[in-house]
Amino acid sequence: SQYVMSYQGVNLGINSWGLGVATSKDGIAWDKHPNNPVIDFNASEFSLTETEQFELLFGGTTDKIKPCWPLTITVNDRGTLQGYIGASKWQDVIEIGNDLFSDAISAPCEVYQMSAFDAGSWNINQTRPVLTADQSYDEFGISSAAVVNYDGVDYMFYVGFEAWKQSEQADNVIE
Repeated sequence: SQYVMSYQGVNLGINSWGLGVATSKDGIAWDKHPNNPVIDFNASEFSLTETEQFELLFGGTTDKIKPCWPLTITVNDRGTLQGYIGASKWQDVIEIGNDLFSDAISAPCEVYQMSAFDAGSWNINQTRPVLTADQSYDEFGISSAAVVNYDGVDYMFYVGFEAWKQSEQADNVIE
């Protein structure tokens, strides 16, 4: 009976970056969730401690992911929310980017599943991606997705890309 939208929001003034959720009854007028960002990408569950940073630099491992962007949200048969988020494994960020504070573009963004009982309480399964970026056409990531159920089967349609490149139109912009 309503539309649910996920979006990535950034507030540079307070160094806030995360997943926002908005709902609409008609697809035109949208109400933002009062607890936005409902997933704070700067939260400790995504950040590495100093010990984890040190360990990863010297061959350690962690299940933590570094989010890239939200992909899609749907409502399942039980009325709860299910969605997908693009994220990189911290090991890949450090191995490829060799910079603990580099953007997620330094490593491929894969697709991880997330679920919630309501729009303000998300749980991300960080232990394994549901879709890995390992083909030539999506080698470096997946930027958007939609899930459609047809005859009891869920199909994911997504946009993948094989590389990041410097924008020809603007300095300091990666496409």
